Amino acid sequence: MKKYYVRCKDSKGENASLVIEALSPEQAKEQAYEVHKVRDIYNVSLGEGTSRNYLERKYSPYIKNEHGKAIIIFS
Repeated sequence: MKKYYVRCKDSKGENASLVIEALSPEQAKEQAYEVHKVRDIYNVSLGEGTSRNYLERKYSPYIKNEHGKAIIIFS
């Protein structure tokens, strides 16, 4: 089991980061939808602060929370 960091939007519409133990990024994504009832998932990464992303985000924006300010980044 590895720890995956899932950046997502929760059921209330707020940005959240979850730490989920799973065997694969796909399993972590499924767990976030089923257990934590998230609306959207922006990014699933293996480690905090690593640049390797397991989900494609070529054209979709993701939200970075920097000192209380939400910054939308288009990659």
